[in-house]
Amino acid sequence: MKSRTTIHIIIILILIAIVITILTSTGENRKESNSLKKEDTAVQAKVEQLRESLLISSDDTANLEIKFRAEQEQLNMSRDELEQYQQQLMKYRKYVPDKFPTKTHIISQGYLPENNHYAYDFAAAKYDTIFAAGAGVIESTAVNDRVYGTTVLIDHLIGFKTFYGHNDVNLVKPGDVVEKGQPIATVGMSGKSTAPHLHFTVIYKTKSIDPGTILKNK
Repeated sequence: MKSRTTIHIIIILILIAIVITILTSTGENRKESNSLKKEDTAVQAKVEQLRESLLISSDDTANLEIKFRAEQEQLNMSRDELEQYQQQLMKYRKYVPDKFPTKTHIISQGYLPENNHYAYDFAAAKYDTIFAAGAGVIESTAVNDRVYGTTVLIDHLIGFKTFYGHNDVNLVKPGDVVEKGQPIATVGMSGKSTAPHLHFTVIYKTKSIDPGTILKNK
């Protein structure tokens, strides 16, 4: 009888031990599961953080693209404005009377205000061509000026006028539109002149100026 009781006690103890082992194992599994859940949550948080970072970077990239396009459009606009300015400048320059009016550039008498000579005298052969120093409109011509004989006066429309005296023959008439370098007369010795030459005067805003300060297109 005692042996049976002892066996029953041992069996009970074994069952209790098994139950304790199962419970302990379950607790450890729960701990591991909780730990894994925490790690998974941390990983997910990191992933979300990286995703947000990427979204921010995408926004920044979009903003940069918008800024680049705006700057490109501004650059294109600046180029267009520059081209327009250059075209206007080229158009303006043709009216500047800076071209030598004769083939030869021999100055027999210079700009000498102290001697009342407010012009250049260009020595040239009789009948040589006289060219318009700049584009403009023929303001007046004459054939019997007491001092300068046959003459031409060009209005260059930007404040400049040029005068050509002692001509042999004029090739233009008042109101004609002329281009820079266009023939307008031939060299002569009309008026008070002792040898063939061109009396060339540059006028800026009603005042004679030294032609040497503007002539450059040889």
